Order: sequence, then structure tokens, then C-alpha cells
Amino acid sequence: MSISFDRRRRTAGTPARRSAAVAAVCGLLLNTGCSLTSGPESDSEDASGLSAALGKVSSEPETRIVGYTDSARLRELTKEAPERFADFRPFPDPELATELSGSAASKYRIDPDQIEERLWIQSTDSPLSAGYWRGAFDSESITKKLKAEGRPEREQDGVAVWGGHEDSQNDYTVSDQEFTHVHPVGTRVFHPADGKALADKAEYRQLVACLGDVYSVSIEPRQGGKELSHLAIGQLARSADDTSGVVCAVARSRESALKASETVKAVLKGQPHYAGSEVTVLEGDEGEGRPSVVKVVVPDNPGDKKVGKIARRGPLLTALLKL
Repeated sequence: MSISFDRRRRTAGTPARRSAAVAAVCGLLLNTGCSLTSGPESDSEDASGLSAALGKVSSEPETRIVGYTDSARLRELTKEAPERFADFRPFPDPELATELSGSAASKYRIDPDQIEERLWIQSTDSPLSAGYWRGAFDSESITKKLKAEGRPEREQDGVAVWGGHEDSQNDYTVSDQEFTHVHPVGTRVFHPADGKALADKAEYRQLVACLGDVYSVSIEPRQGGKELSHLAIGQLARSADDTSGVVCAVARSRESALKASETVKAVLKGQPHYAGSEVTVLEGDEGEGRPSVVKVVVPDNPGDKKVGKIARRGPLLTALLKL
């Protein structure tokens, strides 16, 4: 096994005095090996809309599963290769997310093609479920429908919120660029105060930098995890024919990161399903509150008819969920 070292510069979402922080990288290219190198700087936090989307989500409480999808990009990919992408389900709980989001879209006559980005929020320990859409909406028409339903209106942080009624215990907000739905009524999820967003937390900044330009990802806090605190499963696509999955796991310590990387390497070794995979440790700075992250990139093989194999429960995720 050989070791490579890389230096990665933190930029977006990180104060300037901390952007010079670097990460030492210990990596293994499975089945190919790698050489001792000094890698290029990467502004990977700027590469995705994920950071901006996480800035819309409150960090309190911290037990929320987050799903993000660049819907516009996914539509482009699906158009180019419908057989590979048509059945892709991007959210942590696709059936519930599709049911609630589809219901809202149908009820308020929102064309899915109007939606550029989606966020799906679900709690691990409460009934909370919420959706955030960024796009171009007919806010006047939607507002008329909300009023016609007899929903009570209230103001929250300068935004009109349409509350629940006897048939629907959801809060809604709408503007020309945003549409949100939150269950149960009165739960604060989006547009947090300064410094209170998920994007402000070190763990999520590290995940954004690790994931890169994902068109879809789910992020789950690991409350009971001894070695890992957060697990993100994302999808990357240079083109419709050049795709891969990426897993980023936030470790509770440098030792935990090294242990997790060794566990993953042992699981993937000799597995044709994961041929060409790369396992890397992006070392943080515990003294400055930046945790280390284990990164696993699994390319889709030419024989894979569908994308998203990394999200399906297999030996890789099974091993990580035990840590």
C-alpha cells in the first residue's frame, strides 16, 4: 500500500482566517495503487449548490436527515440517458418524500420542471418532515389557493406562513423563487438566524468539501456511532456516461478516521462490484474544530445499467453503519 498526501483549501462558508487550513490525505486506489504525490489545491466547497442549500436549514435540533438534489441537473442527465437515471430516487425516504412533495405539487399546480433544487428534511426522533424547493413559481396563484383552503396566515421572521387546517397539518411558505412545506405546524426548519444553519457547522462544511459537485446526496447524523458522527451518500456525474458514487463519513477523531478507512479497504478489497474505488482520509484539525473525513469514491462500471448502486445497502454501507 502506498500513501499520497494532498492539501485542500477551505473557502466558501468558512471565515478567511480559517480558509488556509489544510488536510493531509492518506489514500489507497484499490486494484491500481497510487504514488506519493502532493495534490492540487481544490476549491471543492464552491463546486456545488449544496453549501448554499444547507445555509437554508436550521442546525437545531441536530437529529435531522437531509436530502439534497440538483433537480435541473438530474433532468439533464435523465434526458441524456433515460435508462440509467429514470428510476433514480434521490431522497433518504423516497416513498414518503415523493408522496408529500407530489401531493403539494399537484395541489398547487406546480410543474416539476419549475423546480431547480430540492431539499428534503426528516427527523430521526420526531414526526418532522419538510421540503424546500428553489425555482420559479407563480406565487400569486399559489397564495390564492392557500387562502381558498382557509389556512390561517401568520408572520414568522418577516415571512408569511400559511398554517394547517383540519385536512392538512402542514405549514407552507411561497415566493417567486421558493416554496416550502413543513410538518407538523409550527416547526421551524428553514431560514435560520445567522450562525444557526447547518452550513455553519464544521461537520457539514467538511462534508461539502469532501463531496464535491454532487447532483444528489443524503446526509445522516450518526448519534449512536462510536467512530463516525455523520454519513453522507452522494452521486457525481461528469456526464451521463461518466458517473460515480461518493461516501463521506465524518470521524469523531483522527484515530477513528484511520480505523474507518482500514475497515472500508478490507470490505472493498477483491470485490468486482467496487472495482476502481478510491478510499481517502481527509485529515482535519481537531484543535480548530475541523473533524477528519473518510472519503470513498465508487465509479459506476460500464456494465452498470442504473446509477446509484452506492446508495443501495451492501457491504460498504453495512460496514460504515456499524462504526
